[in-house]
This record gives sequence, structure tokens and C-alpha cells, in this order.
Amino acid sequence: MNNKLQIHRRQAFVDITVLLVLVSITFAVIELIHPYYFLMDDNQNYYLYVYTHSYKALIQGEISLFNFHQFLGVPFFAAGQTGTLNPVIIISLFLSRLFFGEYYAAMDIMAYLLLSITAIGMFLIIKKRINKFHI
Repeated sequence: MNNKLQIHRRQAFVDITVLLVLVSITFAVIELIHPYYFLMDDNQNYYLYVYTHSYKALIQGEISLFNFHQFLGVPFFAAGQTGTLNPVIIISLFLSRLFFGEYYAAMDIMAYLLLSITAIGMFLIIKKRINKFHI
């Protein structure tokens, strides 16, 4: 039984690794064809600056309640729509600053992380459903 469980876990690890490699290849092709592909429209004009403002405030040990850079002060944290405390956004901004020296790659990194998490989640859900019905 223990050996069967190890084989099952190893196979799941291999499947998830292959899935992440496919996601990575897809993103590499997209980025080679069109750099900063996910930095368009609202992502460039609104969300990148909102996320950057929130990230810089968090680095300084604060939670930004207002954004004084827009319209002489806009309620920021109370809006709730921007997802300013989403860990994926914070990690994306950190990685963008770390590897690229600026924040413009954060949207692409965030899209990659979210798609990878989604792919793994869907794989696990489908695998559970298949095992439940013995398909």
C-alpha cells in the first residue's frame, strides 16, 4: 500500500511538472512575440500604478488608506476592488523589481503565477473527480 501511494504521488508530481512546463512554454512564446503582453489597457493605465502604490506602502510598513496621487486623494483600501493585499500581486511586484529592476513586468509575472496556480488546481480537481468515479 505504501509503495502504491509513493508511485501515485510521484506520478502526480510528474504530471504537475509537465503541466507547468507547458504553461511556461506558452508564456515564453507569448512574451517573445509581444513583450509585456499583459501590460495593456487597464493593466497599464490603472492597476499597475495602484498595485505599485500599495506595494511601496507595504514595504514602508503601512497600509495605504488613500491614494493622494489621483484626484487629490481617493479612498484606496476601502474601495476593495483592487485587491491590494493579494499575496500573488505582492509576490509579482517583488519579483518584477528583483529581476527586472522595475515594476512593468509585474502584470506578466502575475498572469503567469495565476495561470500556473489555476492549472494545478484544475488538474487536482479533475484527478479527484476521475478517481471518485473510477473513469
